[in-house]
Amino acid sequence: MKSTPTSAKITPPQAQWVLPRPRLFRRLDQGRKRSVIWVMGPPGAGKTTLVSSYLKARGLHGLWYQIDAGDGDPATFFYYLGLALKQAAPRYRQALPALTPEYLPGLDVFTSRYFETLASRLRSPCVLVFDNYQEAPADGPLSDILRTGVAALPRGFATVIVSRAEPSPAFARLQEFPKQRVILIDPRFPRVFAREKIFPRKRLETHGDIGQADQWLGHGGGDLRKKGREQQHLLGVGIGLIKDLVGKVIEYRLRGADGQG
Repeated sequence: MKSTPTSAKITPPQAQWVLPRPRLFRRLDQGRKRSVIWVMGPPGAGKTTLVSSYLKARGLHGLWYQIDAGDGDPATFFYYLGLALKQAAPRYRQALPALTPEYLPGLDVFTSRYFETLASRLRSPCVLVFDNYQEAPADGPLSDILRTGVAALPRGFATVIVSRAEPSPAFARLQEFPKQRVILIDPRFPRVFAREKIFPRKRLETHGDIGQADQWLGHGGGDLRKKGREQQHLLGVGIGLIKDLVGKVIEYRLRGADGQG
């Protein structure tokens, strides 16, 4: 276990310029009423940028944690999570307890108390962000740890998990409680649009689909539509100029042929 983390592991990314996405922000506002917001999409879909820009735009207090393969070890996960808390709430000098071997038989109890203490040191409303969740070992205990920890958080706390994959089966247990469902936001092309659903698929609640993209682009996405119309206009002008040029070349050649005759 390393003695110090890299800054990227516990620090939210700082985007220089981000396209405002009010509709997605409203979806995230709604999702904070649930326990977990799962932001899913392929590489480059804008998942991390969406979440970091949302926290900044809303002025929300948050804790950022970047998942990697090392978090398959519960002791490593809690160690770095404690450092992330220290960065988010530096006024508390006493560190959270380390996960030592004697706590392993009662890992669920340790996890619940750890997250309860963590929440007591953060200002509400607060968002816990776990980025790059797809890097966690599939057969590791992290899913169960997060599920247990999320369930222990008080009102005013939400958890955002950013991943390239869908929620793991461990999070399906949260569906047993009305306010602890997992809401899935999938930012795809166009990036100002999102598809949202409740996990698992058997209890699907669809809030939007690709068929509504045009409707969305007509409200809040007007700039994109305007640019599209401008590009179509320029394309039409270009085609007209080419046709005119071709016509003049043909006319010139015909006149030359008549002169030679």
